[in-house]
Amino acid sequence: MNKWILFFSFLLSSIIFSNNLLLENISLVNQSAGSHTFVNFDISWDNSWRGGAGNGNNWDAAWVFVKYKVSGGDWQHATLNTSGHTVPTGSTIETSSDGKGIFIFRNSDGTGSVDWNSVELRWNYTADGLADDDDVTVKVFGIEMIYIPQASFYVGDG
Repeated sequence: MNKWILFFSFLLSSIIFSNNLLLENISLVNQSAGSHTFVNFDISWDNSWRGGAGNGNNWDAAWVFVKYKVSGGDWQHATLNTSGHTVPTGSTIETSSDGKGIFIFRNSDGTGSVDWNSVELRWNYTADGLADDDDVTVKVFGIEMIYIPQASFYVGDG
């Protein structure tokens, strides 16, 4: 019983002290099957960190992915290029090998809020079978994550 109470308390504290991940001003740029289509947006969150005392090689990041819908259709997962994105100063992007999302995070040690404008993700529009004249709606989603290098560890160890 105590384990469940502890888990529930942890869940509530995670919700109460969220880091306010916010994605705004979402738009499509150069929507074309034969060109480079970009999904443009602004991203911000509080309490971002990378490195520093006691944090070693750990940092927080936002896992960001794009969903699209052609008028009258179902929501689909957008395929992003593995390169060619535009990142704001102070940030870096790592794209997943399958192109289904990116990690965006600080490019150097630091703490505090981040507020990056005009992130542009290069969408592989043709790979998703879309045509120039398709009436497409996009949504951008994000989840805050923490990078922990692969190694043995216990929660709470040094």
